[in-house]
Amino acid sequence: MTKLQYKNISLGEYNELIGSSRLIRNGYQDRPKVLERDGMIIKLFYYDRLPWYRRRISSRGQRFVSKAEKLLERGVVTINPLQLMRCRAKKAEIVIYPMLEGTSFYESIGKNFDKTLFVKFAAYIASLHNQGIYFRAGHSDNYLMTPDGGFALIDVDNCRFAMSFRRRIKNLVYLIDHARGNQYDLYMKYGEDHFLDDYLACAEVDPKDYKRFKAIAKKMLNKKGYFQKKI
Repeated sequence: MTKLQYKNISLGEYNELIGSSRLIRNGYQDRPKVLERDGMIIKLFYYDRLPWYRRRISSRGQRFVSKAEKLLERGVVTINPLQLMRCRAKKAEIVIYPMLEGTSFYESIGKNFDKTLFVKFAAYIASLHNQGIYFRAGHSDNYLMTPDGGFALIDVDNCRFAMSFRRRIKNLVYLIDHARGNQYDLYMKYGEDHFLDDYLACAEVDPKDYKRFKAIAKKMLNKKGYFQKKI
């Protein structure tokens, strides 16, 4: 359960909040999804398309906040939710948090193809996995490189807190296959095998399983669109 409590806002308050903010990204049916105002990110989750029983169990806004809080408790740099609101008239939940400084891994590599960044990134992914943190749909735009040379997570509603041998592989396959699907050749340019080796050098995986690990990863990568499947 999240530590933040809901604040219900009126339609007028909602319109003032949205109208005074800068749109960053739209979502389904061109509804605002992510906005910015005065250095704060405003993230919206709409629940009108969810069946009633799913709304009663747990809301997306609550899950987003709860997962961010768990990551922060584990010392992972990520967003720090300050407000959790709901506008019933718009069937929307709103999470507000300070904008994190940094650039995505895609942007950082695009500016300067520094091979040492791949080594650091692979080690960071391994450190998350070693803590049992599974960023299920974590592609290279969801990992920020911070000004101090570290990393931070955004879009944390995709996080899970259970790890397995296969999930380790799935995360790496997702990173590589997402890049392929979006015409980013950065992992191929660096060497996909090389990236897997960098990861295994830091991961808590038995060295006897390295060969099997890479064989499974390659099999997944050879299956077009594999990253869309859930494990």
